[in-house]
Amino acid sequence: MLSIAEARRFALAAQLFVPALATPKNAAALGKIVHRLGAVQIDSVNVLVRSHYLPIFSRCGSYAPELLERAAYDGSRSLFEYWGHEASFLPIELFPLFRWRMDRARNGEGTWKRLRRYATSHKELVTSALEQIRERGALGASELADCGKSKGSWWGWSQGKEILEWLFWIGDVTTARRRNFERLYDLTERVLPEHVRNVSAPSPEQARRELMAVSARALGVGTAPVAGADLHRRLADLLRRYDVNDYAASVRVFAVKPDRIP
Repeated sequence: MLSIAEARRFALAAQLFVPALATPKNAAALGKIVHRLGAVQIDSVNVLVRSHYLPIFSRCGSYAPELLERAAYDGSRSLFEYWGHEASFLPIELFPLFRWRMDRARNGEGTWKRLRRYATSHKELVTSALEQIRERGALGASELADCGKSKGSWWGWSQGKEILEWLFWIGDVTTARRRNFERLYDLTERVLPEHVRNVSAPSPEQARRELMAVSARALGVGTAPVAGADLHRRLADLLRRYDVNDYAASVRVFAVKPDRIP
């Protein structure tokens, strides 16, 4: 059993707080940091800066924030947006592991039920949205023709936003870039590289197991429910069935030895 001091060191090392990281000089280096973290949650909260810029700063100090955009939206992108733990920047190689969630969302499972209801009852608008994006390129919800206006509040989405978020959930479109934080949607086939789009998707069970391994390694130390709820929700029950490297624990507690421990 780990001592409290050992557990603390495991957790800090797994989350890259110690030893200190070198400041990323390019988008590829920043992408490698997110790969080690497993995910960076995207958040509109903007007191000092938007919250998703802070995790890298807390580990590396001052860095060029535009590197995050380059890693996520440039042609050689190493990150993509999807629902990991909430809306997140995720390592692009994880894309095939989320196919099962896209398929479930298409069937109305694991997503906001109103989106599927809306898309099902407005199939002609869904088809129109895809055709407009295919012809015009990446679009924001406000740029879709004949899809209505916003209802006024933050969550008072227009018809276009409802449809585009549905298409985002099921993987038909993804974020090409952002404009003043507004998501611009494009066809996934035009945004993500072929080597991640066309790889054979693992079974849902295998994908969940691999995502649980990502979660456990990123956390370093924790309990099964925490591992499942933190990075990739609803996967806690799989921890006890998957032997990650250096797994050391009971059914309820795990510890994954980091590569480097201070």
